[in-house]
Parts: sequence; structure tokens; C-alpha cells
Amino acid sequence: MKDVYSKIRFENRDGGKDKGRKFIWAEISYLYLFWNESSDETKAEIIRLVNNGQLEIVTGGWVMNDEANSHYDGIIEQMAAGHEWLTNNLNIKPKNGWAIDPFGLSPTMAYLLQRMGLEQMVIQRGHYEVNKPFAWNKTLEFRWRQTWDPKDSTEILAHLMPFYSYDVPHTCGPDPKVCCQFDFRRLRGSGLSCPGRVPPIPVTPENIEQRAYLLLDQYRKKSTLFKTNALLVPLGDDFRYNTEGEWDAQFKNYKKLFEYMNAQEDWHVQAQFGTLADYFEDAHQESARLSPIRMSDASKFFPLFAGDFFTYADERDHYWSGYYTSRPFYKNLDRYLEHYLYNTEGEWDAQFKNYKKLFEYMNAQEDWHVQAQFGTLADYFEDAHQESARLSPIRMSDASQFFPLFAGDFFTYADERDHYWSGYYTSRPFYKNLDRYLEHYL
Repeated sequence: MKDVYSKIRFENRDGGKDKGRKFIWAEISYLYLFWNESSDETKAEIIRLVNNGQLEIVTGGWVMNDEANSHYDGIIEQMAAGHEWLTNNLNIKPKNGWAIDPFGLSPTMAYLLQRMGLEQMVIQRGHYEVNKPFAWNKTLEFRWRQTWDPKDSTEILAHLMPFYSYDVPHTCGPDPKVCCQFDFRRLRGSGLSCPGRVPPIPVTPENIEQRAYLLLDQYRKKSTLFKTNALLVPLGDDFRYNTEGEWDAQFKNYKKLFEYMNAQEDWHVQAQFGTLADYFEDAHQESARLSPIRMSDASKFFPLFAGDFFTYADERDHYWSGYYTSRPFYKNLDRYLEHYLYNTEGEWDAQFKNYKKLFEYMNAQEDWHVQAQFGTLADYFEDAHQESARLSPIRMSDASQFFPLFAGDFFTYADERDHYWSGYYTSRPFYKNLDRYLEHYL
């Protein structure tokens, strides 16, 4: 996050140079770590980048959760943690979801995001055989509805990425060998290679026409899988944008390509950097343009889908399902922890809200002469000492002497009648003896 921020900021100071540079961020846990070590100036700059649309926070969960094994309580908990942080620190609420790496996709997650106020989402890792008819029928963008919803109260617009992966070789078009030539992190000397052993090369005035046309050809082929002329081409991968060299290599080369493409009027293309908000805005404008006049709601332009994307397979019979049953101890522990956390939060709310009502009513009754409030031991003893000072005789220089003196212990404890709690004095002698030995050597 530090490298992402520094490069966006650097290119936008001193007159707003390169304001077209944009980025999306999903997991709040890492943003939280960066925020905590940032200066007030840096925090203000992050807020500015978010507000002007250059940095979009997508989904807004603490993490990008798994959708196959996770219980909905756990999903809600981590989403609430992320959204609460965003509200308190950036004063924003995400509108677009980003779920590109769960191994299979659940309609429950789509439902929860929709209920949390998100309007669109991008998803990846559908079964490769399931993706084929979506692509063939141009239904990779659809209104995802719950199977039990007879109307449209649970719908969220979903964009299913069509190819094998979300990395650069699999996002610009159908040919990874070509697309990888436009992943400028893999320039010669970077230590990264491309499938087909054809590395990317820097864009120069001498090769820009050939390079731009080659890339645009992939864009056009990918666009045939969608109903609108708006096309989303993610430019990233795992563990990326962690060096200034990569950021500059990607942005500066793509900027040359986009400017050249846009200058060719007969190519009929408008390429630019953007966020999910930018993309979905264009997609909705396109759907409104292409919708029949009789269609009052242009969002109905996209087809309807209800169901899930399990079990995920990326090729042949390579099903990603082993983790459904692996590590049962940790899965069971997770459920226990969620159970206690859920019950604790429920009890806290019940106790706090009801006592708050009681205290407020008590305090409002002037003739009751009471001031009730929640507090800690520190709060209590502070009040007790103030009271002792108020009640102490004038001749008592130390108000703490107001309290009586006692010397002794409180053994053996009994809670009622002859119920003495002393059996444990002699029980489990082995452990008591072992404890003494350990203390001795320690």
C-alpha cells in the first residue's frame, strides 16, 4: 500500500500531473496497517485521492473471505470491521465488490454485499465449463438474484471475468502469449518470464503502431463476449505494485499505448485507466443506450441468473474442493469462536442498551438525587476518594484516613451456611507438588 500511495501521490503533486493514474484497493487490514504508520499529511492526501476518484476502495472487508467454508456470521463480522474502519477514517461506503480469488463463488456473499449497500461486483474463478456458455451467450454480466427471491429485491449486477485467471496474461484477451507481452513488470532483466517465451518490450515511437494494434486486437476479441462496448481489463496480479519500477513501467507504457489508440479516429476506441466505479458507470450508460425504448429500467438489459459457482475447477478435472474438509480441527475451532463471539456481542448489546435506558431515566428524575453511569474501577475509586474528602472531618489532613483500618485474611471462603470452599486445598496433589518443583527451579 505504501508504494501504491507514494506513486499516485508523486505523480499528482506540482500541478496535478497525470491525474489519469488510478487504482483500486480491497482488503482493509493492510490499509489499516499503512494508515497507522502514516503522518497526518499522508492521511489527508489519501482522503483526497479517494474523494477525487483516483483511489477506489472496493468491497471494503477486512479481508477477501473464502465463500465455500465461511459461515455467514464470520463474513458479516469481517465485513463490518472493514466498513466501520472506512466510515470512521475515510467517511466512505464502498459501492463495488471485488471477489476474484475465492475458490468458487457463493450467492450468499452476493446477497450480503447487496444488503450492505453494494451495487455491482466483479467475480473470478467460475468453473471453466460453466464460463463457456456465459461467454458464448454474452451473459458474463448478469443480475445475480437469490433463488428464493420471486422479485428483484436481492439483485446485484455481477461481472464474471471470462478467462483462466485474473493476471495480465489472462485479462487483455483470449491469447495469453500476446497479453503477457503487455505485462511490463516482466521486461527483460526483471526475473519474470512469459508463457511462449515472448517477453514484453518497452513502447517506443518506432514500435508503437504495431504494439498498439496488437493489444487492441485482443481487446476487440474479448469485447465480443459482452453485450456492451464497455470493456474491463484488469492490470495486476498477486504481490504486484510493490516497487516504483513496476508502477512506472506499467503506467508509462500503457499511457503511450492509450494515447496512440485514442488518436486513431478510424480505430473507434477510447482507452483509459479507471476504477470499477468508472467501468460500471460506462457499462450502465451503454446498457441505457442499447436497451429497447419500452424498457423503463435499463438495468434489466442484463440477463438474470440465480445459483452458485461451486465446485470450482480451472482445467480438466482439477476441482478445488480438498479444502472443504481439510484441517477439521481449525474449522471446528472457528465455529466455536464465532459462536462465542456472536453470543457475547448479543449479550453486550442487550445489557448496555437496557441499562442505558434505565440510567437515563434515573438521572432525569431530579427528586431521586442519583447520577448513574457506566464506569471502570478507576472511575469508581475516583468518585469514592472525592466522597471521602467531602465527608472527612476538617481536622483530617489525609482524606484516605476516612476509611477504617483492617489487618487479616479472608480464609476459608463460604458462600452460604456451612458451604466452605476448601476441598481444592488438598485435591490434585501431583500437580500441586509439580508446581512447587517448577517454581523452585524457576
